[in-house]
Formats: sequence, C-alpha cells, structure tokens
Amino acid sequence: MYMAKEDLKKHMQFYMKHPFAKEYIKPIEIEDVYYEFITAVLAKKNVPYQTALQYGTAVLLAYTALRIHDELDYQKMDQNEKQLTILIGAYYTSLYYEILSQMKDTAFIRCLAKGIAKQSETRMQHTQIHFTDVDAFLRKKADADWIIFQEVLDELQLDEHPYLYFKYKFLELSVKKAVKAKQSGAHAYSFYPNSLDDVYQEMTNQILVDRVESFLENL
Repeated sequence: MYMAKEDLKKHMQFYMKHPFAKEYIKPIEIEDVYYEFITAVLAKKNVPYQTALQYGTAVLLAYTALRIHDELDYQKMDQNEKQLTILIGAYYTSLYYEILSQMKDTAFIRCLAKGIAKQSETRMQHTQIHFTDVDAFLRKKADADWIIFQEVLDELQLDEHPYLYFKYKFLELSVKKAVKAKQSGAHAYSFYPNSLDDVYQEMTNQILVDRVESFLENL
C-alpha cells in the first residue's frame, strides 16, 4: 500500500497544530504540489506506507521551518511576534528530528540536517550577490530553494531530472507570492536580497512570473 497525498496532508496537519502558532502567526500553507512531489518520490522507491508517511512529514516539516520566515512581514510585527516566529521555526525543526529519531533513522536525519544547513548557507550567500539579470537571479533562487529536496533525492538514489518540473513549479509559487506581497506593500526580505536593485524594480510587473512560466514550458 502506497501513501496517498491526502494521507500525508492529514499527518502534516496533526504535527503543525500548535496553539501559539495558530494564535500568533499567519498559517503556513503547504500547496498541493509539495505533497505531489513527496508522494511521487517515495512511491518511486516503493517506500512502505508507514515509513513514507513519516519520511514525507519529516521532509515537509523541515522545509516549513525554513520557509516560515519567508512569508512574514517583519515590519508589521512586534518584538514578541518576531521571537515567537523564530521559536516556531525551531519547533518544526525539532519535530522532524523527533519523528526520525523514533524511527532510529540516522541516515535520513543526516540528510535533512545537511539540506537545512546548505540551504540556509546558500541563502545567506545570495544576500551578498549583486544581481542585475532576472534569469540569473531566478535560477539561483530555484537552486537554493531546491537544495533540501535535492538532498532527499540523493539519499533515495534518485536522479533529479524527472522531477525538475517540481523545482520550477516551487519557484513559480514563490515568485507569485512575492509579487503579490510587494504589490500589497508588504516586505519579503528573504526573497529580495539587498543588492537586487534592478530585478527588484521589475517586480512591480509580471516579468518574473512570465520568466518562470517560460522555464516550465521549456523543460
């Protein structure tokens, strides 16, 4: 029996329920395409149902911990909200570790820990790069956001090429959210490096969305 997308959703909802998170921070929406990617990858490796459920939840919790800071407008948050956001991110990270520890799966713990470290380091490096080319920025962002999923593919000994659609679909979702946030006057500092002057100005229209869609069409 293989894990269905809806089963993984229910399992994730169970782990993400926390009274403080519900009350003080905007809920993090995990779009269907993330569940589709995880279920497709684990089905490809014939991972048993219960193990797949635990693996899938651990991966998405780790990714949510990284992503939680991307979708919040810190300028509109007081000090307590900022501290709570940091703690919630750490809490989701601890949950993935707890799940895999109970399974005694040190290899997958190491896989996700490596992905989190590499993805965080890459994002920090990108804040120091002076981007003036839209396509170069988008491809760098796609690579950075894909790191944790690439680590999972490597751990499962799967080639990334059949899954590149998901890589750029994830990027498309991120870009559309950032465009929407900017148009509403919000700030998404993790999306816009400080040096991203030319590209940042172009975010006032749909150029980035159009570019990402062209990446998807050319896969």
